[in-house]
Amino acid sequence: MRRHLLHELPVIPETVWFRTLGRGKVQQKAIDEIAALPKDSVYQQKVLELFASLKVNLEASTDRDPDDMELLMSLAESPVFVEYMERANADAIRLNNQSAAEILMVDRFGILDKELLKIVPNIIKLSQSEFMPLLLHLSREELIDRFTNTTTEI
Repeated sequence: MRRHLLHELPVIPETVWFRTLGRGKVQQKAIDEIAALPKDSVYQQKVLELFASLKVNLEASTDRDPDDMELLMSLAESPVFVEYMERANADAIRLNNQSAAEILMVDRFGILDKELLKIVPNIIKLSQSEFMPLLLHLSREELIDRFTNTTTEI
């Protein structure tokens, strides 16, 4: 059985991930193919997740070779990957804020009932430095009044 080199793989969706691990034009073409997929493509999302994981591992590695650096640079210049990373970071911040708000509210008020759970999305529209003092000092009723159907302006 003949083994294919990355640059010899057929240019089809099933080989795009492998081709991103190639070099030069092969790699860039594969990254461009991924970027050209529809925004709602599950395949694109999965490949971008793999890229993100690979990027973290490569950045943590102490023995990167020139090919690794080339891939990092290609990813850094790819608008679809940059957008994915920005969304992932925003999601992580939102989840962190949600956890922090819920933990603090449970600590202060016991359980999170329907009324408190309903206001969490409005609370976490604020930064932690803005919502933490409010959660520490406002009563349950004041929080519900302030964050029910509001735009969360301070």
